[in-house]
Amino acid sequence: MKFIKLLIAAVALFTAAACEEEIPEKKLETLDNIELTDWYCTGEKSEGVYIYYTLSFGAEGQGTLTGYDAKEGGNVESIETFTYTHTRNNNDIAVTLLFTDGDTYAGYVIPKGAITVDYKDVFVLQLFKVDEDGMPIEDMYGNYDTMMFWKE
Repeated sequence: MKFIKLLIAAVALFTAAACEEEIPEKKLETLDNIELTDWYCTGEKSEGVYIYYTLSFGAEGQGTLTGYDAKEGGNVESIETFTYTHTRNNNDIAVTLLFTDGDTYAGYVIPKGAITVDYKDVFVLQLFKVDEDGMPIEDMYGNYDTMMFWKE
């Protein structure tokens, strides 16, 4: 009898351990438009010296890429202006930036929740330097010139 009680207790223990707690699915916001938004990234200016970028999409297809010497409230290191276009196809947003120096970058927005920054779900904007046909440009080693920005 003692053995049967022990067996029942063991089965109950394994059954309880096998039950998984159901985690509610997170409801993440979507992005309909990039106009009037700011995006961020950090780059290395030189060995151990970082520059903090803000990519700002203004109204009417105008924007700026501003580099700072500190994460928040730093001095402006550089400012570049660009014009941009973006299109939306279902949940996908494609973006093209034409800088005043003639460089063109094109890419897409990765939906919120696919990547986290500082343990927060973020949108990610992945851009590639492209030629006049819109194809990514490779260097002689097969690498691409890219820029990646994030937005909460």
